[in-house]
Amino acid sequence: MQFRKACLTTLLSWNGSTNHKLLYYYQHSKVTIPTILIATLTTTSSSLSSMTSIHNYLDRTNQYLQQQNQNQRDTNSPILPTSRAGLDPTDNRFHQPIVYHPNYSFKSWPTNHTFPMSKFYHTAQCLLQKQSHLPRPLVRSNQDFFYPLNVNTIPYNWISKPTGPIDEQFLESFLSSSLTYEQQRIIGFRELCTYPELISRTLLEVSGTILASHLAYSYGVATNVAGGTHHATTSMGRGYTILNDLAICAKYVMDERLNCGLISDVDRVLVIDCDVHQGDGTASFENLFDNDGYGDVDDDGERKGKKEFFTLSIHCESNYPKQKAKSTYDIGLPDDLGDHEYFEILVDSVNLAIEEKRPDFVFYDAGVDVFEHDVLGRLKLTENGIRKRDRWVIERCVSEGIPIVGVIGGGYDKDVTALARRHAIVHEEAAYVWRKYNLWTKAKS
Repeated sequence: MQFRKACLTTLLSWNGSTNHKLLYYYQHSKVTIPTILIATLTTTSSSLSSMTSIHNYLDRTNQYLQQQNQNQRDTNSPILPTSRAGLDPTDNRFHQPIVYHPNYSFKSWPTNHTFPMSKFYHTAQCLLQKQSHLPRPLVRSNQDFFYPLNVNTIPYNWISKPTGPIDEQFLESFLSSSLTYEQQRIIGFRELCTYPELISRTLLEVSGTILASHLAYSYGVATNVAGGTHHATTSMGRGYTILNDLAICAKYVMDERLNCGLISDVDRVLVIDCDVHQGDGTASFENLFDNDGYGDVDDDGERKGKKEFFTLSIHCESNYPKQKAKSTYDIGLPDDLGDHEYFEILVDSVNLAIEEKRPDFVFYDAGVDVFEHDVLGRLKLTENGIRKRDRWVIERCVSEGIPIVGVIGGGYDKDVTALARRHAIVHEEAAYVWRKYNLWTKAKS
């Protein structure tokens, strides 16, 4: 089968003495779902000039492309950075595109750790099982999930400076299992930071939110069964988070050089963070596009086409972190706040942020650690209160045509099955909005 190369971009980034050549191939076919193949060629500096090596690599790339093509479904969906396409959204009248990967969780994680690593698996299982409030399972088959790019095909330029927002040295230290003891302690995972499975799932989580961004851009809303790593900064991880997927993906959707124009005209991104803990790490990225060379300068000296990143954090003021960062909007809530008072503050805060900043794209951190019995939460929301919150935020964006990505954020409970049911709420409420607005009929061409 013949494939047309719609775009070929070669990017070069340094990793010590090693070069990673990232070759982007966008595959187009009328009978299969278009995909992005992102393959990494690792060579020494001296071999970069070897055209034989590169031609051999291109041959292997084309073989891989053809293999991927055989596994794709018949659809006219947009180009996506996916290792496996899920249910075609234009044929799906029940739920929005949902991104998941089985390696978001892994079995070697200590069962007594405060961070419930198995919650991602259990959330996916919850979506695959019939719940009392739904006429059928939300997701009928594992094949209906969209899978992000596999770890060995995730390009580091999405993540690492100068194109991404994460410090190169920090990323290299994490990927090579060489973080210092103090760095591991602040993250909260200590020696577990060296687990290959943790490194892989951290990359997959970022790739999953990027895939969800493409899907939301095309269809209005999409969700990831992970994400919301809002304590991590550009140069360090904190509070059980290592790479800040919200900041990485915000830069990705605004940077047409990075996404090769597959996402365009996104100049203002807003993060709505409803986790019980302040999104301090995300707030530290607010100058994401400063001095990034975007836009021409007009007659008044202002840069046209400026990219802007805003954060709204609605959190429990007394909770972690002790020293708060400065978000665009910080709403510190008192302990023991319940459903009614919380919802009033939510509506006022989100309305203000949307009306003042006029975002082109929204990332929504739907943390469920606001739940009244959460191990690390200090608020008193019920499950119905969480459900009302999620539905309102998602519909507020969709009703105005603002693409929104939902990520699950924090949630802590020794009963992981009960926790998974709460994490499933954001996916269920996104599905409600999907059906209400017939979003399967409104895909971008």
